[in-house]
Amino acid sequence: MAYFHLPAATCHSLESVMANFWWGFNDNNCAKTHWQRWQKLCKSKKYGGLSFRSLVHINQALLAKQEWRIFKHPNSTVAKILAARYFPNSSFIDCSLGHSPSFVWRSIFWGKELLQKGLITKIGKGQSTFISHDYWIPRYRQVTTLIPASDTVASLIKNDMSWDFPLIRNYFPTHIVQEILSIPLSLQPSSDTLIWEHTKLGVYSVKSGHHISLSSTAPLDIPSSSTPSPWWKNLWHLNIPPKVKTLCFPCFKLYSSKS
Repeated sequence: MAYFHLPAATCHSLESVMANFWWGFNDNNCAKTHWQRWQKLCKSKKYGGLSFRSLVHINQALLAKQEWRIFKHPNSTVAKILAARYFPNSSFIDCSLGHSPSFVWRSIFWGKELLQKGLITKIGKGQSTFISHDYWIPRYRQVTTLIPASDTVASLIKNDMSWDFPLIRNYFPTHIVQEILSIPLSLQPSSDTLIWEHTKLGVYSVKSGHHISLSSTAPLDIPSSSTPSPWWKNLWHLNIPPKVKTLCFPCFKLYSSKS
């Protein structure tokens, strides 16, 4: 799964085997208790699920890990081979699927689609990042400026490497101005770089990639109309064997369904 795009039917078949561990048939061919739908078991533990991984989405997240390595190590052997065949005149991030792609390249390209969803520009000098066209303000991929802005972010940075507050206020609404001012600038000018937005260190992780892949197609992890249950949080943090915690899960579900 870390190197090839598995068919969705194969992933769903494997998930059926996993689901039968929780509900299926015993030796006497009697149906087991149906605790919850599989989609609900994929929810986070703090929302009453078991944090199971959707195999289709974890497949894409694992592939994106390889794409992150290709992106960050363009001088590696595999990156040079792929560049010579599929993107000799462009960067890895901007390349297209191309003509007659191999199965490996199609798998890589599918993982790259996920990688692009989580990349954000870390501002250095701001000379290669455009104010309106690039994604550089956290949580705001589509920003409409108050006045037309075709300059680079460098025009918003003063010579002492601090943000030009009066100029920024002319371009953006108040709530976005605060977001921009919270973006740290290095004392030593450096080039703009792409980082992974969803980890503290800006490095891609499979866990965060799986969350982005899952939420983009089936937002199951964080319900829009509910809040985390303190009961579940306390359960999973108890200093008891994990198998006891797992046993408590169906017991509580059975109790809550009858009540």
